[in-house]
Order: sequence, then C-alpha cells, then structure tokens
Amino acid sequence: MRYCTKELYWIMQKTHFHILLKVNKKAETFSEDFYRELYAKKLAERLEIDKGCSEVKADRIIVEWNYENKEDFERALREYKPPVFDPEQTKRQFAAQHRSTIKLLRESLPKDILDKTADVRVLALDTASAEVRRLITAFCKENERILHRAFKELDKAEKRDFGSEENMPEFCRESLHDCTVMSCRMKGKDLVLDIDYSGGFTNAVKVIFKNAEVVEREGRLGGAVWILDEVYKCERGLEIHALLWKNSGDLRYLTVRCGDAIIIHDDDSE
Repeated sequence: MRYCTKELYWIMQKTHFHILLKVNKKAETFSEDFYRELYAKKLAERLEIDKGCSEVKADRIIVEWNYENKEDFERALREYKPPVFDPEQTKRQFAAQHRSTIKLLRESLPKDILDKTADVRVLALDTASAEVRRLITAFCKENERILHRAFKELDKAEKRDFGSEENMPEFCRESLHDCTVMSCRMKGKDLVLDIDYSGGFTNAVKVIFKNAEVVEREGRLGGAVWILDEVYKCERGLEIHALLWKNSGDLRYLTVRCGDAIIIHDDDSE
C-alpha cells in the first residue's frame, strides 16, 4: 500500500474520541463517588434505551418500501419479534463495553493526555475536564487532517493514472469494504478470491485477477475482511493493493498485478 497503510488504518481508529465528550468540573479530580454516580446514570440511560427497543411495534421498524412486494412486507410484519428486554443481560453488556472502552482509551491516547486524565473510567463514560476534552479534540482533529491528506494524495495518484472517473477500471466502481475473503487461490494464471458479501455493500461472490502476479500476500487470507484498496496502472494492466483485517487487529497486505480484475456477482455466471 502506498497511502492506505496499516499505520493509517490505526490513525483512522483515533478520530472519534471527542465526539460524545461532555465537560464536567468533577472530572478534574479523582473521585470514586463521582465515578459510581456517573456509571449508575449512564447504565440507567442504557436500560431505558433497551427497554424502549423491546416495546417498539413492528410497523415502526418494518417499512413497506424495503420490500419488493406487499406479500413479503406483510410476512415480515407477521414474523417480526421484538428484542426481549433482559435488564441483567443489559447490565453485563454495559459492563463489558465499559471495560473495553477503558482498554481502548489507554491503548490509543497519547501519554500526555492520559497523564492529565484524573480517572480514565470517567473518560470512558464520555465525561472529561475542559482541558482533557480540548486535548482529545485536538488529537482527533489532527488525525482527521492526516487522513484527509492521505486520501487526497491517493485520489491524485489514481487520477494521474486513469484521468477522469469515467476511465477508472470497473473494479474501482464497486466497494468490497467489509466483505470477507473466504478463500484465495491460483486457478491457472488467475488469482481467485471467493467472497462472502453479507457484511458488505455489494453482492460480489468472487473476484478474479486475470493473468495475475502476486507481489505480496501476508499469510493466509481465508476469513480476512477487506478494508481498503488502491488501484494503479502497470505494464501488466492493473496493480491492486488491498488492506485486510484478520482476527483481532491482525492487518494484512495483498498486492496483485494483473491484466484485469473481474468481479462476479451472485446473479452472474463466470
């Protein structure tokens, strides 16, 4: 990858910490009582949300324009089952998410911000002192600027190769983001990826890199999720770089030079 590197991916994960932050003067100093009071308040809000979701009627969730015909719409209404409200389960989920957020903040924020944070548990409940909120906002905004510069440079590089969007290869017109690579294998001179698109924004079931040269492939890609890609011209035809996510935080690169990249959809035939 020239721009959408592993390093850039992790920067991308550090652009949102300021969004929900509320300033509270009590967050300036450590207080176990304040933490417990805040935790109880946030948990009560979560319980109220989950309870409300369990009481929503089917006709507020299921809308007719999402269905091709009235029969499918009416069947969906009949079969809809609202989520069961289980206060104890909500409490367990809330506690687990809280612990995960604390861990994420400790691993993601710079030391100088953490040093000024009186209680990271309070920060994990979207509450901070005015100074800490200012520092976190500046940190996130700088990461946003880094991302913006990288994607702007990528856009310029791809336009240098292909000119206008009309000249971009078909592969670029469809996003494989959040699709899962089920298998990656050579078939003759072609590299073939079998795709599970259930988590993505396409109905692609296969990608065929014609007359392929695998420049880089980090480990086995079965089960890896497609995150980002870059496409350039090369002597063979196309040079495609992909960043994929496998397991917990295991990022992997795939780089292929090929004559063309063909996407097969579940209503197509090879």
